[in-house]
Amino acid sequence: MMPIEKPISICQAWCLTLLVASCSREAIPSFSIEDTYGTLNVMTEPLGFSFVDGTGRVLLETAAGEGGRSFLSFGTYDSLKFSHFYDPSNTQEAPFGARWKFAGNAVSKEEIPGGWRLSVTVEKEVGEKLLLDILTEEDVGFKFTATIVAPAAVAFFRLTFTAALGEHYYGLGERFDRTDAAGGAYQMFTAPSGQFTSSTNEVHVPVPFFVSKTPILPIST
Repeated sequence: MMPIEKPISICQAWCLTLLVASCSREAIPSFSIEDTYGTLNVMTEPLGFSFVDGTGRVLLETAAGEGGRSFLSFGTYDSLKFSHFYDPSNTQEAPFGARWKFAGNAVSKEEIPGGWRLSVTVEKEVGEKLLLDILTEEDVGFKFTATIVAPAAVAFFRLTFTAALGEHYYGLGERFDRTDAAGGAYQMFTAPSGQFTSSTNEVHVPVPFFVSKTPILPIST
């Protein structure tokens, strides 16, 4: 007869669950992906990126968020009303009482057609997890696609990055402040009423696409 082992207690089971959950949130090792234009370095604890061209010059690098957290954050609410317009007019503080929640660590990586898929931890106010696809396309470079699994009350997101000294960015839609967007913060939204309030909705026709002074910056947003 096989010996009957003593069943674990509720406390032991709870501690074991916490241990497994803690291990599952540990970051995978950081890694790099090379293509024709250069190297994309992927930081995993917390999530971050940098792109270096063939000469070793850093063309784009994400900037750490508050307290050294990820460059990617989400504006969340207790609940969302589909009839309400969430105006992210203040880029420093979350508007209308929203709370900024940051992406966490990349905890798994799997190969998919054309690139890699990362599973990134997020807080429960954001959703279950974030799936980030990093794809490489010929004559384009790297392309990112992000999906929140089982999203909660997320109204908008924010990302921050730094670039090479003297870099310039053009695009982001129709606006009247200046042509170079370097160093600025622009909201990709427009008021449903069509009204414009100075310093609130500076982008009249938002287009989430930009080009840089550098001939090849193979990262699109």
